[in-house]
Formats: sequence, structure tokens, C-alpha cells
Amino acid sequence: MLIMLPYIRVIRRIHNNSQQIIETEEYLTLYEDKVVSANDHFKMEDILDMSYRPFNDRNGFLYFHTIRGLYSFHLKTDPNAFMTIYKKIRLTN
Repeated sequence: MLIMLPYIRVIRRIHNNSQQIIETEEYLTLYEDKVVSANDHFKMEDILDMSYRPFNDRNGFLYFHTIRGLYSFHLKTDPNAFMTIYKKIRLTN
């Protein structure tokens, strides 16, 4: 494991005719050869690019552009260290 990045997983469900929104903190874990989330894993060669788009002072989305499509992760922390390490790995491979 090289670095971990917390992200927010949002679950919406209906209970007693009202919508409940449950936020849980999960982690993206970056290894030399893959990135692992709570629900998925991505081989390093399957990730084509990573980008980040803030939508206010504290929140934003980290996007994985992969051969399987686009994956987004809701962040409340700065992903620059995570993305820098990812890019260094991609350059050496």
C-alpha cells in the first residue's frame, strides 16, 4: 500500500415513505499495480487517467477514466498527493 484516500459513499433508500441518505466513509487504496475501493478494484493498466473537479471549498469528485468507463468518487479531502503518486507510477510503467 502506497497511500489511502478517504471518499464518501452515498446510499439512498426509501424507508417508511421517506428517503434516507446514508453517507459512509470508505477508502481508495493505491498499490503499485492497482487501486482498490470498497466495491471495486482497478488494475493500474486499466486506468487511463485520473481527474479531479471541485464543486465547492470542501467537496469534489475524483474521476477514474478506465477501459470499463468513468467512475466517480465523492471527496471531502484534497486528492493531490494520491494523484501525484498515481502519475509517478504510470510514468515508470
